[in-house]
Amino acid sequence: MNNGNPGRNYAVPDLPQVLRDFVLSNTQNPLVALVGLVIAEINRPALELIGECRREDVIGRSLSEFTTPEAFELMQQRAGLRMAGAQRADSQAYTIIRRDGSKLLIDTSVLPWPENPVFAVAVIRDVTRAQDELRELQARERLYRSLAETIPAGVIMEDALGRVFYANDQMGLLTGYTVDEIRSGVKLIEDPGEGLVQPWSAIKKEISGSDQTVRLVRKDGKKIWVSVSWRPLVDTRGNIQGTVSIFADITRRVQAEEAVRESETVLRTFVNALKHPVSLSDCNGRLLLANETLAQRFGIRAHEAKGVSLWQMLPPDIRRRRREVFREVVETGKDAEFEDEREGRFFRHYLSPVIGSEGNVKSVAWIAIDITERKKIELALKKEEKWSRTLIENIPGTVVRKLINAEPPIIDFVSQAIYQLTGRPDTYFVGKPTTVLSDLIVPEDREAVAAALQEAVEARKLFVIVYRIRRTDGTIAVCRERGQPISDESGNLVYIDSIIFDITDLHRAEQALRESEEKYRTIVENSSDIIALLSTAGEILHINTAAEDLLGYKPEEITRFTPEMVHPEDWTAFSEAMQRGLAGEVLTNLEWRLVTRSGQTRWVSQSWSPIQRHGETDLVISIIHDITQRRLAEEQLRQSHAQLEKAYQLQQEFLNGITHEIRTPMTAVKGYAEMLLDEVVGPLNSEQRKLLGKIVSAADSLLELVGSLLEAARVRTGNIELHPKACKPGDMVSKAISLVMPEAIRKGLRIDFKIDGRDRLGFYDEEKTAIVINNILGNAVKFTSQGSVEIQVESSEKGFDMVIIDTGPGIAARDLPVIFDPFRQLASSNSSSRHKAPGFGLGLSIVHGLIEILGGTLVVSSRRRIGTAFTLHIPTLDHVNNAAGDTIGAVST
Repeated sequence: MNNGNPGRNYAVPDLPQVLRDFVLSNTQNPLVALVGLVIAEINRPALELIGECRREDVIGRSLSEFTTPEAFELMQQRAGLRMAGAQRADSQAYTIIRRDGSKLLIDTSVLPWPENPVFAVAVIRDVTRAQDELRELQARERLYRSLAETIPAGVIMEDALGRVFYANDQMGLLTGYTVDEIRSGVKLIEDPGEGLVQPWSAIKKEISGSDQTVRLVRKDGKKIWVSVSWRPLVDTRGNIQGTVSIFADITRRVQAEEAVRESETVLRTFVNALKHPVSLSDCNGRLLLANETLAQRFGIRAHEAKGVSLWQMLPPDIRRRRREVFREVVETGKDAEFEDEREGRFFRHYLSPVIGSEGNVKSVAWIAIDITERKKIELALKKEEKWSRTLIENIPGTVVRKLINAEPPIIDFVSQAIYQLTGRPDTYFVGKPTTVLSDLIVPEDREAVAAALQEAVEARKLFVIVYRIRRTDGTIAVCRERGQPISDESGNLVYIDSIIFDITDLHRAEQALRESEEKYRTIVENSSDIIALLSTAGEILHINTAAEDLLGYKPEEITRFTPEMVHPEDWTAFSEAMQRGLAGEVLTNLEWRLVTRSGQTRWVSQSWSPIQRHGETDLVISIIHDITQRRLAEEQLRQSHAQLEKAYQLQQEFLNGITHEIRTPMTAVKGYAEMLLDEVVGPLNSEQRKLLGKIVSAADSLLELVGSLLEAARVRTGNIELHPKACKPGDMVSKAISLVMPEAIRKGLRIDFKIDGRDRLGFYDEEKTAIVINNILGNAVKFTSQGSVEIQVESSEKGFDMVIIDTGPGIAARDLPVIFDPFRQLASSNSSSRHKAPGFGLGLSIVHGLIEILGGTLVVSSRRRIGTAFTLHIPTLDHVNNAAGDTIGAVST
């Protein structure tokens, strides 16, 4: 097996979805879907059998990479027979080479897809051990027993009294019993067997029988479907001495038949859902399948249609024409379509042959579409050419008709929208060679466009192509052209009609979306916190590289959280929290100890946040933050906490007193200055007015500082009452955006606002929540000099989540732990500025306190020169968790 180059894949056509589903849904038996001799799909048991781990490493590779040259040559011979329709679906043994170099002997049954033998499903069974046992039996057992053991089925011999005197090893493998246990008379067949008219005991009284389907009960209690055939054992005188029975495991076949029945049910449901008459008939016109629409037209029920002749149900005036086309499809094996009229209604008929494994037509699918309304429209269009042209000119695209039976091909018609697309009027193109239009295409795209058009013309099929053109002003436009070759009544190609759409904005939006996704991925992968995406079953679908930095495990090594990763004393709390998180509960800042790969213990803070889809938890995000240093420092902090708390209280009392003392005289100073500016006591010169204006401005700044200090003190002391009010998160964010929009416009910033799902009504303290949103959004705009600010909001019955991402300079890692401290100001977004940013450094401190009071959480992720992301969660007031000390987490990435 060539494992050195697992990326050498072959291009294979699309596999029928029913085959792909059949292979992947079978988790018990090794199955491989083939296109020729190339692997197109493989399930997990087959991967394990050949020693591979990932489907992507196997799909698209030739079977020659997994077999000996002799085995592959035999595979090629049998594949040729299968595709020619000459091979039966029997089994064949091959030698394969596993990934580790070991060899296995496998018994393979290849089942071709009836509609196209190029597609097939291979059922694989490891018979290496059976083959070795067979060789031993051939050396030491008598000929008839050796022959019995070589049969790939279970064999039992019974005497005339029904006592088992011989069972082959295959029977032991089939039932799970030993040969001695089988000979002792264990009951193997479920009685009565499902699907049998009589109990097994009654059927077995017959002298001989073939292919009786019964359910066998294994020793482990598992029930499997088997096909049983039995014959009498006759002595030389012709007396019946007993019976020999052969048991073949047909569980897979029964399951496959059930899958086919389910597929047929889905097909019938789909066909019945169509409003057009649909039928499937044999080559003589007898119905095999009809949907309800067709059956109602014939005055019967759909289940009564099977076997009914189409020609007997059709009126004579249309029967002859339809029968001629039907016979043509059967004889040529090609699709056909035609139109006819019945009782004033026009129908377009589409007939397609169903080809059997031998290449002959087995049946014909027929769909009739009522095109009466379309015919009426065509007649109206012919009468009203002016109205038709007006309609074309109002199509949101450029309509082009190319006359291709002329030499050279010319542009017969182009709508006036060509001017908006190219910058040239329609008169520049009409009557000119088609090259005047193709010359506008950028040189890099011309060859591909020409090839696509040539293919569509040769196949006479619809085409859709995307290319770039250069406008007269030099700009590039991205176009999507959709068209179709048009033939005359004689079948000769005359025109190519198409519509050219300008999709430049859509193209840019798609490109911006890809860039946005890459940006989010960059932020996650560069986070110093572990960020994991889990399924609701606990499987880790993605985890960033921080896992290796913190725990010592590579991301691909972590498929789920296991007890080895958690401190034994914390595993119970961890597992309970994990189950709650996977169930969709929002959990934040839960602290415990994790154990690294090297055995070290790390204290972490972990949060769980669900991702909702259609009102249910679809995925879960878990964020793990290393708090080891914090926990080590907490012990020292506890020792000085009481003293610091007392000092802080004195400070707060001093600030409260001094701010109240300052507010009154400062208000008076501002009032007197404003009276002077209003010239209450006399006129002012320009210099005096200028100085008084500075006094008023300074007074306003000082009063603002005093107000902020008082608000911060109120938040810190907790002397704030909550006032629930029914409101929507999206409305609060919209109001906040309106406040910062003038500053954003002045800077040239783009603000993108998106609401995921429905903007749910909830009970929030609108005033305090608005202060939090205004501060965070205001900082994002204030510290971002160029680029954009993105806001995403998702609400549920328990609260709402908001993410604000800016493209500002980011926050240094050393600043993240202190950004919520009072009087801590972030650096200016302009790195060259020597002036500090406006404000007093109290905004985020107030936000910190308000979020604690509201019972919410705030996580900050930032990276220098990339941007900052604030992730805010605010619960509705009837879901607030009043636990203290776990509301704010600042994370530097």
